[in-house]
Amino acid sequence: FSDKIKEIEAKGAAGVGTPTSNKFKNWVGQISDLDNELNKLISYIDRTATNFLHQNFGKDDLKIVLRLNKGFSYRRTGKTNNYELLSPFIKLSIEKKLSNGKFKAIDRPQSFLNEGKLTAIALSIRFTLLDRRPTKPELKILAFDDLLISLDMENRMDVLRLIFKLYEKDYQLFFFTHDWGFYEEVKRYTE
Repeated sequence: FSDKIKEIEAKGAAGVGTPTSNKFKNWVGQISDLDNELNKLISYIDRTATNFLHQNFGKDDLKIVLRLNKGFSYRRTGKTNNYELLSPFIKLSIEKKLSNGKFKAIDRPQSFLNEGKLTAIALSIRFTLLDRRPTKPELKILAFDDLLISLDMENRMDVLRLIFKLYEKDYQLFFFTHDWGFYEEVKRYTE
């Protein structure tokens, strides 16, 4: 996305003519194509991240909901034929399963959920995105920089085992930490 976004931004900043010109219509069409691709990615994450959360973290009472509320837009720069690209609005919400089996949105999940559940949600989204890369990198490295610092040691080890289970065969794994205890646990685990 970043390459497409830069290209569209550069064209808009350089001037795309008046709203009736073919150049302008082509540029708006590129924005629409970008929105479609973004919408596909958001839909994929919305469908897949909750399954990842349930299967790998056992958080069956939570549901990740990701929606594209507003796609890319643009606005004219002054009285010129130059335009700037405006960012989309993506809404992430978390729903909790009620006793009747239905899900209800959680207001302020950062206050309602503990650090372990928030980390499980974040990792579910991140690992879901990892599987959706448009091109597979030649150098297959996963680097984790104090990713698990906010978790207690038991949860860290659960996530560590999950990372090795899912990614050890396909990636070289690097863990960076300032926590000597966690370093010793990773060392013991990998030996």
